[in-house]
Amino acid sequence: MVKRFLVCATLAAIVWAAAPGIFGARIPKQNPSQASTQGAGQVSANGSAPSSAQNQTAQWPWDDPSLVGFVYDVVSIKPYKNGGVTDGTNLGTMDTPDGFSAAFPLAGLIYAAWYTPKHRIVGASGWMNSENYEVKAKMSPETLEAFQKLSPKMKYAARQHMLQALLMDRFKARVHVEAREIPAYDLVIGKNGPKLSQAAELNQGRSIIRITPSDTTYELMGRGALLRSLAITLSNEVDRPVIDKTGLTGPYNFSLEYTPRTILMAADGEDAAPQKTTAPPIEKAIEAQLGLKLVPGRTTVNDIVIDHVERPTAN
Repeated sequence: MVKRFLVCATLAAIVWAAAPGIFGARIPKQNPSQASTQGAGQVSANGSAPSSAQNQTAQWPWDDPSLVGFVYDVVSIKPYKNGGVTDGTNLGTMDTPDGFSAAFPLAGLIYAAWYTPKHRIVGASGWMNSENYEVKAKMSPETLEAFQKLSPKMKYAARQHMLQALLMDRFKARVHVEAREIPAYDLVIGKNGPKLSQAAELNQGRSIIRITPSDTTYELMGRGALLRSLAITLSNEVDRPVIDKTGLTGPYNFSLEYTPRTILMAADGEDAAPQKTTAPPIEKAIEAQLGLKLVPGRTTVNDIVIDHVERPTAN
């Protein structure tokens, strides 16, 4: 089983949804690539033609026509409660052999479905960030049989496709893509060379990276991970895109200890009590511990813009 966690400071204090009830349903076979995001020649979720910027969007992996039939057969959704406020460390998504499970707010599910850093999701606010849902989904035996015949790359795309279809059906999610140029960081090799340990193989066909908070120090650990996955994780930590330009193919094992920007910013506040930090800021930690470096740059990104969502309803 593979875990994917989105860990960020904004999840440090979350109000749990209190409404009781379990909602379950079979979801219809639909194609998220046609109804939720658009590449060239597609029509947006609200029926309008895509803009010129949207027409320049590269084809997404889950747009492959062969994935149209891949949807979860049975889905259960209920409010996720854990005794009130949580620090967010037990929130996440997990792929099961024949399905998917999660305890996450809707914004995090959108992140997982479109594999997009939080700063590239536009329109996620209010209950989309504060109300957490427990989601369990399962493939039919026929879908599972077809899924098992896919390559690792296509299995990943199929899982994203199925989660998108789930969100479209149960949360009435409609999104579109907008391209824009924004400040970014290039992840490059430092002057003294990389300090990475070569992994025997890619972790089950996907990169595994986790962040574990402890007081003022966070530990970022990668096992069988690609540097492009590290770059995406770093994007959430520095609040701008990080582009892997190291040229290193990996996979690698690595660990990184750093003080998050949110803690450093709080320590700089006028009324804040001084906090003792034992790890360097993330930029310095990357260079000292991984032999890599963040260099300011610019990039064109495809933002996922949320047009419409609804709370899930009982059937």
